[in-house]
Amino acid sequence: MGSPMSKDVISSWSADMVKFYHEECTKRVKRNVTLEEKLKTKISDLEAELVLLNRNLLVNARMNAQRMVKDSEEATGEKVNGLYDEVFYQTYKAKILKVKDLQWEKIKSEVEWFLLSRNSFTKDMQDMWTNDMIDYYLERYTLVFIGHGLRQTTLNLVQYVYGSVAISSSAHYADAV
Repeated sequence: MGSPMSKDVISSWSADMVKFYHEECTKRVKRNVTLEEKLKTKISDLEAELVLLNRNLLVNARMNAQRMVKDSEEATGEKVNGLYDEVFYQTYKAKILKVKDLQWEKIKSEVEWFLLSRNSFTKDMQDMWTNDMIDYYLERYTLVFIGHGLRQTTLNLVQYVYGSVAISSSAHYADAV
């Protein structure tokens, strides 16, 4: 798909061929999105998914437990004691773990976006970020910049976070990722 097709050419195609062409064009546009745009979209998608999971956490656990109890009682013909609490707890626990996993993915994406933005890591950032964010930032920063021979810059960053030396992110990150 080197160049866009004219409407005259497309109008002579079958409906399936037109649909296929538009799907392929859409895929191509998605592939041409910058890394920064992909990260912003990923962060936005994760935020939306987290909101939905958190909003429906108790309701989903309750509905799943009720359904399991009902199915079990119908299958055995007997009343099942304690199953509701067990299923509710297991469902709730699984959803909480899913929320934590999504939160961690969001944190990693935010740190990656921050590194890509080439902004300076400041005292304000240190105060706003969680320890997990800072640790992941240091890990990624070290991995990216030590690989480019910037050991002293990385040492300064670690001293800044745990001491009082100021540094800024390097422009090499986008090339290294």
